[in-house]
Amino acid sequence: YNKPDVDGNQTPLGFTALRPAYFQQIPLSDCLRAKDKVRLDNVVKKIDGFNTIRADLLTDFTYEGNRPVYMRIYFSVDHGYTPVKFEHMKGPDMVALSVKVESLEEVAEGVWFPSSGTITIPGSDRVNTYQAIGPILVNQGLTDKDFDIDFPVGTEVHDEIQDKEYVVK
Repeated sequence: YNKPDVDGNQTPLGFTALRPAYFQQIPLSDCLRAKDKVRLDNVVKKIDGFNTIRADLLTDFTYEGNRPVYMRIYFSVDHGYTPVKFEHMKGPDMVALSVKVESLEEVAEGVWFPSSGTITIPGSDRVNTYQAIGPILVNQGLTDKDFDIDFPVGTEVHDEIQDKEYVVK
């Protein structure tokens, strides 16, 4: 996995599921699959105007018998579980940095992208804002051929869409 070359706080992508990749070099999907490193609160709660569930990402170490939360991620249940808030933690229930999506735009069927958001540090008067000022476009000019991949011989493939596993020959 290669870390993105830009600061996640300097691009709209820092308001998306790519945020953990910017700061941990780990895709969010991998974070959520590590069952011993994630705690899910699936009770739907209204957070900043969105109906959400929350995933707490846990540290590798224990403190006073517990694994501290280093990031909380809130997912909108009404928008295909798109992340709408990230809280970087500095201690039990102590938020160091909050990244909040203010609005979402459907950019393709069932695909939502933040059209505005804020980044705040508790106790600071400073607020960084993001606002899309034009249309949000994704995957422009791509064809099916752009998604054809020639895997090297011996590659183990786990196709979760078609529920198949095989080795390329």
